[in-house]
Amino acid sequence: MDLVTRYIAAVQRELPENKRDEIGRELKANIMDQLDSLAEQQGKLSEADIAAVLKQMGRPRTVAQQFVPPQPLIRLSYMPLYQYTLFMVLGILFLLQVVGTTVNWISSSDMGLVRYLLSLASGFLEDAIFGFASITAAFWLMSRESSGASAKSCGTDWHPEQ
Repeated sequence: MDLVTRYIAAVQRELPENKRDEIGRELKANIMDQLDSLAEQQGKLSEADIAAVLKQMGRPRTVAQQFVPPQPLIRLSYMPLYQYTLFMVLGILFLLQVVGTTVNWISSSDMGLVRYLLSLASGFLEDAIFGFASITAAFWLMSRESSGASAKSCGTDWHPEQ
């Protein structure tokens, strides 16, 4: 039974602290039911039999994710707006970079085509990284709001009767 205790502890380490005890009890009951039914069929269980049952259940992290699936960085209801915003901002940043680099190229006498393309790529890359990080952080913050106006505007509190 030491294997069962260690297995449950490994699963609990992967769970949020507020759910560890409840899920640990539920998991232990499930494992003990499986072991009891196996003991009725075979008689006394060996450590190998217990290990086989635990192996059949899967890795502790996988079992923990069945109880508490990982949360996405950005709520799925925000994803279409996030993608649209990201494409629009990156498109505008690219156009601004093209205009700025072209003005620089025209006003400079020693800038060739290769230097123009490198300046365009490096400038856009800097702007794109900042824009992507800013937009992702803003949508992440909006996704973390659990209640209030944002939840209602996303349709999570919708009922057909309303």
